[in-house]
Amino acid sequence: MRSRRRKSRRPKYSAYKVSIAIVILLFILILAPRVYQVYELHEQITQAELRKEQLVKEKQELDMKKKELNDSRVIEDKARHELGLVKPSEVPYVP
Repeated sequence: MRSRRRKSRRPKYSAYKVSIAIVILLFILILAPRVYQVYELHEQITQAELRKEQLVKEKQELDMKKKELNDSRVIEDKARHELGLVKPSEVPYVP
């Protein structure tokens, strides 16, 4: 006679596999918001760095303009041509 093997009637998913799946699911549910927060913070850092570069460039331009405007020749030229001022010994000429 042949020996019959007994088929075990274990459920398809054991309690061990279900518990592992639950733990992994909980881990994902807890970890997902943190990952999103890190992503948002990274985006904010990137935007802040871009803004910083823009501000540094703007500051350099303003420093150059300030240096130019502090030059006595530029001040005199602006006073003569834009404001129509003359030195005390000069006669104003109006076209």
